[in-house]
Amino acid sequence: MTARVAWPVTWSDDSDESFKDRLRDERRESCIDKKKFVPESCLDTHLTKENIEAELKRKDIVVTTELVDFIQTKAKKLFAILVYSEILEAIGGCYKHKLMDDHLPLLIRKVDNHYEISSLSENEPSDVSFQDASNVFVSKDGTWKWTPGRLHDFAENQWQFMAPVFKKERYRYKLDGQHILPFVSVGKEKGGGFSKVYRVTIHHAHQQGYPSATVALKQLDGQSQHAGQERLERMHQEEGEVLEMIRELKPQDPHLIEVFAVIERGSELCFIFPWANGGNLREVWEQENPETNNLDWINWAIDQLRGLSVAISRLHHLDEERNCRHGDLKPENILHFKGEKGARGKLVIADVGLAKVHTNPTVDRAGRHILTVAMSGTQRYEPPDLLDKVARSRVYDIWSLGCICLEFIIWLLYGNGGLRRFNEAFTHRKFWTAPQNATSSMDAMLEDEVFKWMNWMQAMDPRVAKDTALGDLLDLVRDRLLVIKVERTGIAVPSNDCRARSEEVCQILANIRKKAKKDAPYLTKCAEKPDPSPHGPGGPDSDSNTQHRAPRPRFGVQNLPVPGYVSAPADGNQNQPRVGEGDQFDRTAHGINIRVTAPQVPFFDPPVSGSNPTEDSTVSTDSLFALPRINSHHENRATIGFPKLPKAGSPTEIALCREWLRVCDDPKLHNCHPSLEGQLPTRVLEVLSHDSPGVRLHISKPGEKGRYFALSHRWGDPLEHRRFCTLRTNYNEFVDWISFERLPKTFQDAVTVTRSLGVPFLWIDSLCIVQDDPEDWETESKQMEDVYNLAYCTLSAACARGTTHGFLRPRTPRDFVTLKHRTGDVFYICKAIDNFGADVEEGELSRRGWILQERAMSRRTIHFTDTQVYWECGDGVHCETLIKMRNSKSAILGDSEFPKAAERLVKGGRIELFQFIYKRYSTLAFTNKGDRSIAICGLENRLIRTFDTCGAYGVFDKFLNRSVLWQRGGEKMNRITYPARRSVPSWSWMAYDGCITYVEVPFGQVDWASSLRFPPSPQDQPPDGADDDNNDRMPLCELVATATDFSQASPARPMDNVTFDIPGTKHLPEFKCVVVGSDKPRAALGTQKYYILVVAPASSGADPGVYERVGAGIVEKNRLDLQRQEDEIRIR
Repeated sequence: MTARVAWPVTWSDDSDESFKDRLRDERRESCIDKKKFVPESCLDTHLTKENIEAELKRKDIVVTTELVDFIQTKAKKLFAILVYSEILEAIGGCYKHKLMDDHLPLLIRKVDNHYEISSLSENEPSDVSFQDASNVFVSKDGTWKWTPGRLHDFAENQWQFMAPVFKKERYRYKLDGQHILPFVSVGKEKGGGFSKVYRVTIHHAHQQGYPSATVALKQLDGQSQHAGQERLERMHQEEGEVLEMIRELKPQDPHLIEVFAVIERGSELCFIFPWANGGNLREVWEQENPETNNLDWINWAIDQLRGLSVAISRLHHLDEERNCRHGDLKPENILHFKGEKGARGKLVIADVGLAKVHTNPTVDRAGRHILTVAMSGTQRYEPPDLLDKVARSRVYDIWSLGCICLEFIIWLLYGNGGLRRFNEAFTHRKFWTAPQNATSSMDAMLEDEVFKWMNWMQAMDPRVAKDTALGDLLDLVRDRLLVIKVERTGIAVPSNDCRARSEEVCQILANIRKKAKKDAPYLTKCAEKPDPSPHGPGGPDSDSNTQHRAPRPRFGVQNLPVPGYVSAPADGNQNQPRVGEGDQFDRTAHGINIRVTAPQVPFFDPPVSGSNPTEDSTVSTDSLFALPRINSHHENRATIGFPKLPKAGSPTEIALCREWLRVCDDPKLHNCHPSLEGQLPTRVLEVLSHDSPGVRLHISKPGEKGRYFALSHRWGDPLEHRRFCTLRTNYNEFVDWISFERLPKTFQDAVTVTRSLGVPFLWIDSLCIVQDDPEDWETESKQMEDVYNLAYCTLSAACARGTTHGFLRPRTPRDFVTLKHRTGDVFYICKAIDNFGADVEEGELSRRGWILQERAMSRRTIHFTDTQVYWECGDGVHCETLIKMRNSKSAILGDSEFPKAAERLVKGGRIELFQFIYKRYSTLAFTNKGDRSIAICGLENRLIRTFDTCGAYGVFDKFLNRSVLWQRGGEKMNRITYPARRSVPSWSWMAYDGCITYVEVPFGQVDWASSLRFPPSPQDQPPDGADDDNNDRMPLCELVATATDFSQASPARPMDNVTFDIPGTKHLPEFKCVVVGSDKPRAALGTQKYYILVVAPASSGADPGVYERVGAGIVEKNRLDLQRQEDEIRIR
């Protein structure tokens, strides 16, 4: 081995070793390129002022202070290259033409009879004469000239001095293919589908700010058979963009990989990441033993899963308008960074090579047939969504997270051996299965082994019992993550019958983590070894396997009445038992004994009929029920309930309602009503006792509190249903007494239910508001938000067609079949009647305008329908059949703290939410069309507070441009005539009678006009004493905007993408255009689109600067006269 001698700090003229020799000796070899480079430290250490002067003198170059300063501060590297190429004499020409290190590397090429120089860096010298090599590579006095060979040496040698320095604050590097990467050691290659990863060490002088010189180098594999160069370049660009977005997150997420460098070197594409010294999650499972310090491992796992869920959520909501799907979550792509001093460290999501960033919500992309194009990730962790030929949504990642969580639970409980047995049970298969010809995820179901393991653990292992951390974690996996059905309607609020969204997963895991830290038994029970210690389910034919096996849930309908998978009862417990597949029942019908195997077929197809009594028959079922019974053999295998529902208003039905209220009142269970006694409205009905022959109108004292129900009902056709109202003429009479017999049937039923449930007061609009007193009506109508929000509960008379119809009505009995098990237990197969959508959402009552706000403002509601009673609160919908269900539509309006769910939505989600609500509201009917602007005031105020903005008449200042881009949604729309004191501006859809939609505007691709705005409020305040019920809205009655003319050709041609508010409106020359937004230049693939309002001079004509809106839509740029000066106008 040859000993190396360090350079002296200075060298003398008579030194035996030249400067070039010393540069050559200091070179280090790049372990990646197998080429040598001169480290930056070599130049920094040895190119001192003294040494520079000595080398200049060696070449008989005149030494000046200016030249030495130039070399030392701006041209060290250039000086060294010239020395190494033995053309130091050219330093004078470089100095003269201001050629410096910043301009390196240089490209030198022969053009005709001379050589040209150009810079390959981003910096061009200010003196363009440097481009001629004859001007640069020449001595200052002209006694030395270049030769082609010396120029070639310079061009080749410069690369040894150009190894990049990687800095923490910079992460993008575009290098020439000849740049040498300064990696001085390399570990074993780890290959992936499209890349190779190496553990490398950066030379200490070529990294600044990194926590360690040891890093991971990821190179996209140009030799991969799966991807050509063009595809690799696109992958590199997309992965780099995602990594850049992650890097810019504030604050940075500790569970998302941080990129140190994104490198493009010629055609070679690579990244530098921190090196994961603990490998990946798969390696953790294989190398660690969770039985040692099991409690610590469980605690760590919960912490890490919660952190990973937050990281996924931040990916899913990068900013207000962009979202990202990872697309390849698997244990191998979750890295383990060990902590200091033996700490377990953290898990970090890496490898975002298949991630996709979108500015459109999934449903928006699907509607435009913009399908995500992404190469498949690891197939085992892919969701069944792949079967759907639609755009992939972000919940793609949630399925993958569910697979990882399940494996984590199995590893924690049964170690690597148990996890290995689980994975080997369905090798080369996904966590779901579907028929070979399946074309939809609705054809899929959970893989047998996956479902078997989850059932076995819950039935046999006490460590995942109820009220344990791992039990709740397994519930999360089963009920919210590994769910087939995906929400594709674009509704902003997650639904419990669909796969959860990332924000919900974060919250649930945060709750588990919080409880684990506060409640010791909740965590310690997970680490208590049962005796004998279980090791997971046995083989497919073992007794333990069949004893606890249950049918697999399909289509994500865990909370719907599918046989074999029963949903939660009224107390909200979702750990429901299942009917055993293969259980035998005996049925006697029409004298024929039939042996029935239940359940085999998922839906009831009446009538149930028998065939040959000696053959097995299969009963098609809707719902399977068992009567409550102690010590029943099958008490844990079917829904507890009654095949025949009780009579409407019977003691049994009232008892069920009372129990729903009790459970919901318990803050440990629901906590949907934090204040059980709200402030009473101005007036309420005092219902008195059951034996009282009447009620009376109670005038509340200021600040008086108490429990009261609010009735939500239809007044009905006045020709069929008599009006029973409080008027000025009978006001005092009603304060004294109202005979029960005088009340219409619907009101009588409401009083009966209120009394039966022990609530002293009832609010009914027609009796608690003086109907012929305009002032009282105006005042009380503004209080609707508080009336329904502070009510102890709302009674919804959904089945009552009017005041005289009543809602405690006889119901058609449902069909059922009685089955008797060989053990003597009795079961009932019943026709499914649970249809909240048809009974409530689409019911006649819900088509009335006032009802939307009443339902949204109510913290909980009891819906009385033709088929049964439904309970609705923030925990979901419970049926009288004891089935629990939840869907996205009811989740929005059934939110007990509406619109709390919107608080966690990003900008795009909030826009979707208010557009969904307003589009729905615009379809509803009013007896008095003038109520359209009032019947939603409370709901609108809630949204304004939640969005932290101001607004009125269906628009929000924070989303002003999108808010005003509504369009007529049907064939008819007419202007509503409002009283003068309640006029509604033309730019609001509330000014019209008819349904609306919104102009389709892509997210993240539009530049919004800032000229459209509300005017400053002080100058627009109404005059003192103005008699207006909407004084707080008055400052917002007007919009200020700039308007331009249409091009001269536009009146002659129809504008196909513009919809006029009033059908039949003709485009007139005096119409102007208000540009609300336009496509960003990079987003406009074709002709740039402009999103506009069409305005016309106000009909009053008093002020030429006042206009009214007449339409909205999309036009191309050439339809507008943008050359003329724009006019500032006011829109009323």
